[in-house]
Amino acid sequence: MVLKKKPLTFLHTYHHGATALLCYTQLIGLTSVSWVPIVLNLVVHVVMYWYYFQAARGIRIWWKKWITRLQIIQFVIDLGFVYFASYTYFTSTYFPDLPNYGRCAGEEFAAFAGMGILSSYLLLFISFYFATYKKETSGRGRRKQRRMSETATKAVVGMSRLEVPDAHSVGETMHLVEQEGSASASASANGHTDGNGGVTPRVTRSRKA
Repeated sequence: MVLKKKPLTFLHTYHHGATALLCYTQLIGLTSVSWVPIVLNLVVHVVMYWYYFQAARGIRIWWKKWITRLQIIQFVIDLGFVYFASYTYFTSTYFPDLPNYGRCAGEEFAAFAGMGILSSYLLLFISFYFATYKKETSGRGRRKQRRMSETATKAVVGMSRLEVPDAHSVGETMHLVEQEGSASASASANGHTDGNGGVTPRVTRSRKA
């Protein structure tokens, strides 16, 4: 990103810097639960870099937002394990009367570092998701409303350009319609229409004397 002169966001800078600190604290703290974030992080990055590979080839990927969703799910699962392990550690050490599953390996500072850093990741990625993808959704909605408004405006302008007939021409048209109606009524009274729409006169027979 630096070589391409793309701006670095706070999330990008903080995430990679804090991850280095997280790895250091978990390594020297000898935590027993660190394998969970490591495995999940590996899976997510395989999917992420596959997306980057396809994007570099010019292939448009429709599931881009699912990468961020997958990262959010990753941190939720991470925190479930880390909070559970930390609870078990502190209750077994300081509050043995509370329900616990025995003492976990690791140092206390590593537990606090893991809970704090992973919790900040979850909050930052949720904020990033809403700021990025919800903005795109609202932008598409505004563009759709703008197109509908433009269509309605064009329809109103087209109607305003229609010529309105004057009263004289309307009166002549109504008079012609009335004349045609009277002629049809007279023809029906004197005969019946044939199959071709013409009027056949009524035939009368004279009675012989």
